[in-house]
Amino acid sequence: MSLNDLDGLRSGDRFITGKIYAEHYSLIERMIVAQKGDSDDAKDIYQEAFLIFLDNIQNPSFELTVKISTYLYAIAKNLWYKRLKVIGQQSFVIDDRFADELPDVTENVDRFLEEEQKYDDLYSGLNQLGEPCKSVLTDFFFQKLSMEAIANKHGYTNADNAKTQKYKCLMRLKKLVAVGQKRRNG
Repeated sequence: MSLNDLDGLRSGDRFITGKIYAEHYSLIERMIVAQKGDSDDAKDIYQEAFLIFLDNIQNPSFELTVKISTYLYAIAKNLWYKRLKVIGQQSFVIDDRFADELPDVTENVDRFLEEEQKYDDLYSGLNQLGEPCKSVLTDFFFQKLSMEAIANKHGYTNADNAKTQKYKCLMRLKKLVAVGQKRRNG
């Protein structure tokens, strides 16, 4: 999400709000439907989650430290579990099979959020690397270029020199990611 999107949400820009609303709905719908809900439940939960998100965005001290999808997913998950709990209490019907699945789902969501944070740390570190490291690692890991192609593209004398440079860049990236994680956790 760009800073302009965040400013647009804060100012109530209908286009940006609509765009972001539409971008993230399917993720929430899949989660709700997978947990015994239907598309109407998903619409209700997502609308409530999105309103909470917008309300939080309006708070000047609020700082979004994760992706919007992660934040909305966490809000929607909590709202959905609360609704399931209320429905279970009102009807006095407990689906043990479904109740047994809830801890696993929660564990999976937590794992998902951890993994997403790791990717955010990785991309943040990659952006801090600077050139040529950013390009070398991007070419190798994302573009799937061979070491020969990377050597030619970046002017290294041979593939072995490109491989050495890739290794050095990878070590720098690992240090940047570790520092970022330590800063975030400590």
